[in-house]
Amino acid sequence: MKHILIISRLTLYTFILIQPTIGQTLSPESIRQRAEKSVAFISGRGGGCTAFFIGKGYLVTAGHCLDVLTADTITILLNGRSVKAKLEGNAKFNLNASSVNASSYRDLAVLRIKYSSDTINYIPLPIASYIMRKDDIIYSYSGQFNQLYNGTIAGYNSLRIVTYNMPICVEGNSGSPYLDSYGNVVGVASFGDGNDTETCVGANIASYLHLYGGIPGVKIIATSPAASLPSQPVSPVVTTPAISASVIKIASASIVSFPKNNSIGCMLNDGFILSRSSDFPRISEKKFTQLPITSQFMKQYFPVRKIIISDSLDLCFIKIEELVNNPSMAIANNYESNVITAFAIPSLNLADVKQATATMGSLYKNIALGILSISINRLSFVFNKDGVLIGLSTSACDGETACPFIDLVAIREKITNTLLRNRNVIHKNK
Repeated sequence: MKHILIISRLTLYTFILIQPTIGQTLSPESIRQRAEKSVAFISGRGGGCTAFFIGKGYLVTAGHCLDVLTADTITILLNGRSVKAKLEGNAKFNLNASSVNASSYRDLAVLRIKYSSDTINYIPLPIASYIMRKDDIIYSYSGQFNQLYNGTIAGYNSLRIVTYNMPICVEGNSGSPYLDSYGNVVGVASFGDGNDTETCVGANIASYLHLYGGIPGVKIIATSPAASLPSQPVSPVVTTPAISASVIKIASASIVSFPKNNSIGCMLNDGFILSRSSDFPRISEKKFTQLPITSQFMKQYFPVRKIIISDSLDLCFIKIEELVNNPSMAIANNYESNVITAFAIPSLNLADVKQATATMGSLYKNIALGILSISINRLSFVFNKDGVLIGLSTSACDGETACPFIDLVAIREKITNTLLRNRNVIHKNK
């Protein structure tokens, strides 16, 4: 009888922890008690990260954490208990496995494990499919320090969450769950905003819920427990108004093709073409190279040289030495709002234009486009509704619901300084 009573109490306690409280928020202590039974610290040969259970034998962490889990076997430390487990298939789905690109909004990985030592007891965390709002209270739990943090949402859209006054962005805390006031997972901690550890960026897990459908035991909370907060649909793709055909034609006129290099570029001014540096490995700044260039108005060989803007962003200018005072394509000075109607051009073909909405958070230097497919040449130039160049995508996004791209407005000063520096060099040489 005594054993039956103990089991009953344990079952009741577990039920209280995992059930959302309808219309009422949980206390920080209740959220901590829920999190500590699911959030673990996982480690491999290269280091460790935080991860949390969402279903039977499945853990979620940040995608860039796979860089440190270099062995098939990992150690899972949960609530003072350590076990060994083997990664099966490494990651069920991993949208960004590189720590170099941890600023991607899709820095998520789902790990499927099989225990190689004793098993471990845990309670899967429920995942929210509803959207939180700016200034909402948010929590995060570190499996590394077994500590609950709290702060507020400084910025939010369908792809990412920015928190403020929640110092969780330190090494080892990547992969920590973002929890709302009901203890439901709304995101995953990814990276910090520079040296400010109190501002942390996380991937919004709700945007990728369709990828979790086959996980046994996963629990999805469809609507917010708060009756006063209506749920919102989760979709990063937004229907956009048509862009003027004349604007598209004007923007397309600035696109040039490099047939020999299987690449494209965008003409800026005075013969400067913006493109990918890695597409021109044999062209240098000091030596002229004859290169075939095609546009709507020309098709001929030119002497060119490569001027690197940024190694980390893989950007360069291809300077055409005999072409000056060319009609230019301006780079925008700023944006009118956080949501910009935009279109992308991935080739010289006018029909190859993709429309989308670009969303920019005030703390970001990247933008996510709601474009279903950009894959031609691995390079696309993005213009706003006025036909002004605002960014470029340097990676294939075939089949994705959103495609991040480099925000040229954020690095406008770097681009301008590179242009001025090289104009001065040309002037001195003359």
